[in-house]
Amino acid sequence: MQTIKSGFFFILRQPWSISFIASLVIVLALIPMSSRGPLDVVLSNFYLASFVAIAALGQMIVVSTGRGAVDLSIPYTITLCVYVATIVQEGKNDHLFQSIIASLAIGALVGAINGFAVVVLRIPAMVATLAVGFIAQSVVQVLSSTAGHVGASPALAELSRADIFGLPVFSLIAIITCLVVAFLLFRTAYGVRLLGTGQNDIAARLAGLKPSSTRWIAFVLSGLLAGITAILLGGYSGGASLGVGAGFLISSIAAVVLGGTLMSGGQSSVAGIFGGALFLTFLVTLTSTLDMSFGLRSIIEGVVILVALGVGGRNILKKSR
Repeated sequence: MQTIKSGFFFILRQPWSISFIASLVIVLALIPMSSRGPLDVVLSNFYLASFVAIAALGQMIVVSTGRGAVDLSIPYTITLCVYVATIVQEGKNDHLFQSIIASLAIGALVGAINGFAVVVLRIPAMVATLAVGFIAQSVVQVLSSTAGHVGASPALAELSRADIFGLPVFSLIAIITCLVVAFLLFRTAYGVRLLGTGQNDIAARLAGLKPSSTRWIAFVLSGLLAGITAILLGGYSGGASLGVGAGFLISSIAAVVLGGTLMSGGQSSVAGIFGGALFLTFLVTLTSTLDMSFGLRSIIEGVVILVALGVGGRNILKKSR
């Protein structure tokens, strides 16, 4: 009994516990208002949170490098990758594997360009990634005008509706992705370099941790994770559209902050990413269930995200003192 009690309080002390507790509160509020069963409510939101979680993992890796780094190109990269993947698929199953490779390659390429701009050209990450994102969006405009609407592969669309023992396949993919990223961060030499760079750039350089290459790889990984998100999102949405990745700009950052990752770098929480993504998804579901207008829903969601970012900012100040 004492062990269970100690474990419970240990969880409560974790920075990511708040997001899971807040998600539970919203679930309890949703259940009486929903015509579906409690399990259906949880699983449907867990499914939608999977997309945000994968994209936010890439954001978390970049943020963990420190110096206030953030990847603002994520939504544009996702949109570009969705377009490239669906164009390669041509609405058929024949080129599904090639489309997956293409999406990952484009995501990695955008990430590499971001890394070059930040590491070699020494442009602040916020400015560099926003500029690269606009270039990606311009490419999307060209693709949308020349290729038109192309549907997703039927097999991928079918996979988006499949489940294993009640758990959506896409959610299972998100969980596996989280486990892989957790292993990368906490069980590999690169993870040590990444968190060391985020904690103290000068000390990391003196210790031979190669902060420059570490940051460059972080942006590439963010692009790869955006590419994975795009593959799943294309199957879920049935094809590409100009605004398909728009919602991932603020949500990826908010999930990082809500999940307990320090915006000043050096501390990551993979478990918290899913907690933050769940909270944001449940919040959207709650405001939709209450039949609020789009404007009011956006205000509420924006205030919550602003508070979350404000809490993250206070954590940075505490760490610096």
